Amino acid sequence: MEEASGTSRPQDIRPPEDACCAGCGGVLGDQWVSYRQDPDNREGLLQDFSQVVQWETRQGQRGAALAGTFKGFSRATRDDGPRAFRDPDDLGLFFHPTCAPKLKLTERMQHDLASILADSLVADMKKNPEKYANRASGGNAEVSTAPESAKPMVKLEWQRFSKLTEARSRFAKTPCVYIQADSQGCPIRIGKATEGLEARYRGGTGYAIDAAMHGSGNLVFVAVVERDLCACVEDELIWQGRRCLTYNNQGKRIVPVRRVLLSHSGSPPMLNEFDAAIGGQEAGP
Repeated sequence: MEEASGTSRPQDIRPPEDACCAGCGGVLGDQWVSYRQDPDNREGLLQDFSQVVQWETRQGQRGAALAGTFKGFSRATRDDGPRAFRDPDDLGLFFHPTCAPKLKLTERMQHDLASILADSLVADMKKNPEKYANRASGGNAEVSTAPESAKPMVKLEWQRFSKLTEARSRFAKTPCVYIQADSQGCPIRIGKATEGLEARYRGGTGYAIDAAMHGSGNLVFVAVVERDLCACVEDELIWQGRRCLTYNNQGKRIVPVRRVLLSHSGSPPMLNEFDAAIGGQEAGP
């Protein structure tokens, strides 16, 4: 079987013949879900699964068990799951699909999937421009039709740091957006950390970035954002700064679907090359 995006080559993972569901205690059967550590990503989990696929033929209904492995899951439980994921106790256990904890995707997997969808949209816009004729402006950029008054206002109070690990300590578990900037405070990359910077840059990753910044004078700016607004604020910042953000590859070709108004205060970076900011806070440090 070819390896697809978001999946890993299936291994011979299967429960014992007399296995019971770790959730309800019932007999497991042919349909189950199990989680294990991703050997290629210590932050990610693999989901092994087996499900029965049925179809109709002239001879009647047929069925077969389909097994495989998906990758890119985090340890954070989705709100719609039957119960919270218990780390590491739930690793290696087998559940009925309806009893298994539902996990969120890692930020990297979310980013990769968003990139695939964005590339598909751009390709479709180029292939079928007439579909977007009443919404497009300046090539393939979609125009937001929401009036300014209808867009929510998000106030960003920025704090400045000379090391990423210092920012990580301050915003370890706080949802935020962050800007990596040069020594003059001019943004070069924007990111978000919905679980806080400790989860985004765990352990030695933060120190590796500190080492890469050593002697450069580069800066890190962080602002607290409500968890459910992190993605749209990141999208808005990338769009406004699309002309100068050297290290953001996504989000610079299509206007964000959900627009927000941004107000900057505190110690913001230099936003002179960004689209108009609200509140007159465009001067950097």
